[in-house]
Amino acid sequence: MKGKSDYASFPLSDAGLSTLMNEINRRDGFYVFCDPYGGAIADITPDSAAFAHRRHSLFCLQYVSEWINSNDTPQRLREMREFYDTMRPYVSGAAYVNYCDLDLSDWPIAYWGMNLPRLKQIKSVFDPDNVFRHAQSVPPT
Repeated sequence: MKGKSDYASFPLSDAGLSTLMNEINRRDGFYVFCDPYGGAIADITPDSAAFAHRRHSLFCLQYVSEWINSNDTPQRLREMREFYDTMRPYVSGAAYVNYCDLDLSDWPIAYWGMNLPRLKQIKSVFDPDNVFRHAQSVPPT
């Protein structure tokens, strides 16, 4: 399986909705979850915690592709990248950190936005040797 995520800051336009539905309908084994935001999520200021996408996110889109045959992997990964690229004009460019996506070129900003400098500072105090790390963890200063 392959997953990717996006955030919508505004309702999707008619063109955005058409693009989303066309992409889903033309591909087998692809689906999208839309998680609503707002309400209590937005009560906490974005700089009060690591999670930056509280106030200006209407919903999170989670794109998922699943397949059984490992021979399909290159094609499915390519199709997911195409699907994701097609949605660029309609979404914010932010991404949900708990759905790590090694395809993202600017993942620190996509995941943490304006919270990144503060998180790097915290990392330098509590994990100066970068012991707690993975491919897309908060980078050391």
